[in-house]
Amino acid sequence: FQSDKYDSAANYYKSILKLDSISRIAYYYSQIGHCYKNTNEVDSAIKYYQKCLLIPDTMPRFNFPHRNSCIGISDMYALKNNIPLSLEYLRLAEFKFPYRKICNAGQFERKLSIQKRFALRFEKLNQIDSAISYLTPYMFQLPEDLLIDSSEYINTIKYYYNLLTTRFTPCELSNLLKESVNNIYYKKELGNDSLNNTDKYYNVNCFISFLGEKIILCDAEYEANSW
Repeated sequence: FQSDKYDSAANYYKSILKLDSISRIAYYYSQIGHCYKNTNEVDSAIKYYQKCLLIPDTMPRFNFPHRNSCIGISDMYALKNNIPLSLEYLRLAEFKFPYRKICNAGQFERKLSIQKRFALRFEKLNQIDSAISYLTPYMFQLPEDLLIDSSEYINTIKYYYNLLTTRFTPCELSNLLKESVNNIYYKKELGNDSLNNTDKYYNVNCFISFLGEKIILCDAEYEANSW
């Protein structure tokens, strides 16, 4: 699988499923689905992703196979141009099998990935306002701060801008953004524990509102002497 030899990988995964007393059955079904997805065998991919979803989630804190199968099915139905079903499985991934984070590393990128899928689906339905609203909170990050390739993020920003230009003129967009920046919320205060501690720190909260969406620019703590 890691060497992109998906036909062989699918056969080996199927062989594993024939063994006695195997665990992680849902995982192997999901992997077979990924194999067929990568070889553009849409119906076979959906079949095995569905098999994964029929297996009880025996590790509720780490339901990655079920979530990934939902996302895979959504992608396959998008290829079949069945956008309502594609959206149904995206929502299933988000609400029934949400990502169980271990730490915040990569959390923004995971959210961006799923939000862009929603945006693409709604664009297909010509529901541009919904597509825009899904992406807006994620379009104001510094590319160098992300764990994905900066060009990938910039391409998403360009896609977002193209969506915006179907609703607004460049002049209107400029004015909307200026209004957001002029009404920026910014608050910096000493942390509660700093009063009785030599290691003082600031709580910093900063955000703007753009097109009705709250965009957090900073919500963190900093050592006071490093500010």
